[in-house]
Amino acid sequence: MTTVNQQSEVNGKAYTVLPDQVTIKANLINAQATDCQTGERVSLVYFPQSEREAQKICQCSNTMKWMISGDERPIEPATNFNQFDSQRYYHQFHIYNQVRCKQLQIEIEQEANFFKNATFYVLACITILNLSPTHLPVIVSS
Repeated sequence: MTTVNQQSEVNGKAYTVLPDQVTIKANLINAQATDCQTGERVSLVYFPQSEREAQKICQCSNTMKWMISGDERPIEPATNFNQFDSQRYYHQFHIYNQVRCKQLQIEIEQEANFFKNATFYVLACITILNLSPTHLPVIVSS
């Protein structure tokens, strides 16, 4: 996870965006996202075409995949005394680069099956607690 040296073009790159990582201010959408291929965290900036598009993105409650064409650049540090330092703020989230979206296509992932998730979490707990399957009835009945 490193900062890019200079602005570079991004074409058709996929990012995973969680619904609680999307914010809107005036006519600007900002999202903290994860590159689907590398796992790198980035800040995405998008100027929606309409207010309706902005509302649709911000009201989505499912995980989204954003397919983006745009420009990737390092996050700029503060240039004036007492100015908000975006670079310092985003570094605490391990975000070092920003992608300004020129074109955006969004795929909304379907909600995961509750039972599929529950099974995953039970198996994860068994693994973490290092329990044998014989302990499972005791845990479930408690």
